[in-house]
Amino acid sequence: MGAAEVRGYANGTVRMEAHGDSYSTLHLYKGAGGGSLFTAETRANSLVGVHLKKASSTTAQEWHIVDGATVNGVLEVFDATRSEVRLAVQPNGDVGIGTSDVSNAGGFSRAVELRGETPAGVGASGGGPGTGGPALYLGNTVNKDARIGFFGADLSITNPHGRTTLYTGAAPTARITVTAEGNVGVGTTTPTEPLSVAGAIEVDGHSAHTVQFTTFFGSGTTHTLATLTGPFDSSTVAVATLEYTSLYSYAGDSRAVGIKIASTRRKSYNTAWANNNNNAAASAGTEAYQPYFEWSEGALRLTTPTHVQVTGVVRITAHAATVTRVHASV
Repeated sequence: MGAAEVRGYANGTVRMEAHGDSYSTLHLYKGAGGGSLFTAETRANSLVGVHLKKASSTTAQEWHIVDGATVNGVLEVFDATRSEVRLAVQPNGDVGIGTSDVSNAGGFSRAVELRGETPAGVGASGGGPGTGGPALYLGNTVNKDARIGFFGADLSITNPHGRTTLYTGAAPTARITVTAEGNVGVGTTTPTEPLSVAGAIEVDGHSAHTVQFTTFFGSGTTHTLATLTGPFDSSTVAVATLEYTSLYSYAGDSRAVGIKIASTRRKSYNTAWANNNNNAAASAGTEAYQPYFEWSEGALRLTTPTHVQVTGVVRITAHAATVTRVHASV
């Protein structure tokens, strides 16, 4: 038996055609000689598809929408020649752009995977941060207008609802925060100044290296604060300051406060260290409660008297050497 075929005519012109052999096809036409405008077909291998084409068009004005061309059950949109997948929807709702294979390695409830020529990207037009420019909008059911886009030539991240925070790590930890007022926090999400830093500050430039940190020292112990590493030369020098307060067993007014300075440099044709230690720039209170602040062989140390605890700010600047902090910040 031959293939079944049904045709519909209008004014002597075929406007609809249906036939079937190894697969079934439905054609809709527009006008005399206009070619197929719409094609729906099913094949023996369960491939089901729709072919959309503008009448009398070039191949650039047509699309193939197919279920099962690559993997059964995946709805795929192809280019005009059906050579490349442009969009794919998996049975579980995952979406691929430029690919039918959505790996979803992160295990998200819904995933979108973008794949294409290098570079591949996501584009959006209009409504950018500031004035004009493309933007990608992010949000949830409450706040829907956080934006990533361009303001002129600058990449812009805009959150009109509050602070913006950068998190890193497997268990996300807040690293940098910018508040709605413009305050920047490093290691803190509640900066109260234009720049708030929780932790040590390290500055390296103009041939000098500076480290600053705040810390606590237990009683009756020698603490190594930092070390210098080379290469050293005859111009190597380092100066350290300590702004401190000392308490004797945390008891009442038994205390001392002050500033101490210690310095070190290379001498004897870069073969030894010369130190100038424990200089008191200012002090008040009981002298016996003051810490001892010194350099020794390129290491900065602080010794606390018995039963005396010290809290202080340490600042170290070195030339022709690198400062490595040893004592932890608090």
